[in-house]
Amino acid sequence: MQFKPLTRLLFLTIAIVNITSCASTKGFTSVVDDVFGKPKYMSIKDTYISEESLSEYKERKDELTGSSSVISYTGENISFEETRDINLVKAPKLESYLQNIVDELIKKWPGTPIKAKINITAQSKFGPQADHLGNIYIPIGALSNVESKDELAMLIGHELSHLLLRHHERQEEFDEQRKLVTKIAGAVIVSNLAKDTDVVKVNDTFKLEYTASTRGKKNMVKAVLYNHLINSISDNVLSTAWGRVQEEEADLLSIDLAIAAQYSPAAASTALGRQDTIEKEKEKENQELREKQSQILKAAYDDGDLKGLASELTKKVSSLVGDASQWVKKTITRTHDSAEVRAGYADEYINREYLDEIGLYPGRFADWEDFKDTPEVSLIIEGYVTSNKALKALAQGELDKAEKLAIQSQNRFTKNHPEIREIMYQLRMEQNKVEKAEQNLFLVGDWNYASRSMFEKRISLHMKKNDFSEALRFIFIAEKNLYSSQPFSLQKAVALSNLGQKEKSVQALKDCTEVIEFKAQCQSILDSINSI
Repeated sequence: MQFKPLTRLLFLTIAIVNITSCASTKGFTSVVDDVFGKPKYMSIKDTYISEESLSEYKERKDELTGSSSVISYTGENISFEETRDINLVKAPKLESYLQNIVDELIKKWPGTPIKAKINITAQSKFGPQADHLGNIYIPIGALSNVESKDELAMLIGHELSHLLLRHHERQEEFDEQRKLVTKIAGAVIVSNLAKDTDVVKVNDTFKLEYTASTRGKKNMVKAVLYNHLINSISDNVLSTAWGRVQEEEADLLSIDLAIAAQYSPAAASTALGRQDTIEKEKEKENQELREKQSQILKAAYDDGDLKGLASELTKKVSSLVGDASQWVKKTITRTHDSAEVRAGYADEYINREYLDEIGLYPGRFADWEDFKDTPEVSLIIEGYVTSNKALKALAQGELDKAEKLAIQSQNRFTKNHPEIREIMYQLRMEQNKVEKAEQNLFLVGDWNYASRSMFEKRISLHMKKNDFSEALRFIFIAEKNLYSSQPFSLQKAVALSNLGQKEKSVQALKDCTEVIEFKAQCQSILDSINSI
């Protein structure tokens, strides 16, 4: 009998679910071996960190090289779709606590030290993530659930290991859906911005006159609302982007590093077990969010003016909107092993290589509990746990419930955070209270922690009011914090033109044509300028 690809994937899903039920009779690793081949720890003879195969990663000279705990960017202008679209949590005390763990673990790496920076996100999911720039993102969902500093060390060590082992260099497809959503929202905004921009001849030069039309404002508002909702849902649903071997390598190296730093060996399987429990508890909720996301994504595509987009992008959007099986394919091909399976690997590896250390480091429970109970830390975590509930209610259209929770999430430490204000902005827009929504953009206390979508809202507001100086100021702040000049290149061109900086305006338009999603609109404006 020949099975179709999706059918085979579903059979694999069933196999994963049934692994633990038969492991007791056949043996944990042998059952997994039957399905996936031997796990990584079985193919090494000693500790993973001492493996000869790791030697190529122990010496490096790149943008991450160094011993400072604060990452030093090289001025790399990352692509539009790679820019950060999650708001960060401003929690200096908590950031410092977590950064110290990073520094401890890096010291145990027997190779070139790297720069890695801790960032805290508002996400309700449990698993942290790292990007190729050296950022390690720890979600509130992890901080609100872990019970010891040891667990934190294992979670952080896992992401640090992805960086040390240069997994990003070998990852061909990273967060494809997030990039696609970014392209949709960005294309809608630029398309409507371009349509509301006229090239006017002034003596021997030009001026880009921008008049925000009712249609344009409506579509742009929809774009930023869709962008925030879809990405917020994605962040709390999508599984890790790494494949099975990469996850196993990161698990093994994080165990080696953490135990070398005298963290409890038991924390490895505890953290993975906790992740498995949380994932199972959220399974129904995640399915509901997936369905909601599909609805929002389809609405974004149907409502947006995407005629100027490249046909390749349009095909990708249509395919994703119409093919629910993408979720199954993405989950199976990327993760392979559940957290429960990986916890079993961790236990067997620790019992083999670190049996003598198991009783030496009992665990740093009190350290984390005492720190977490301090007012600043506890109120920040509580505030974001509540804001995530508000976001869920908002995504499900329960506006009264969302409003109550969003207000409850605001305390003396969180009330001026970008994420809290973005949720309030979204809520007020859904309530059709536009002025109240816009007020939230002026209450943000520190824009260094803001997402691309939050910058879009603030820049669009100033553009609408023809306040081009303020629009340009926030464009520069966005470029600095997002490490890219691409997201707001057309807005920048319009603002510079109206401020009399014609040459810089033309250069911004040329930069805009380098982004495939913006190319048609920006080239059209350039052609009009050249025809003057």
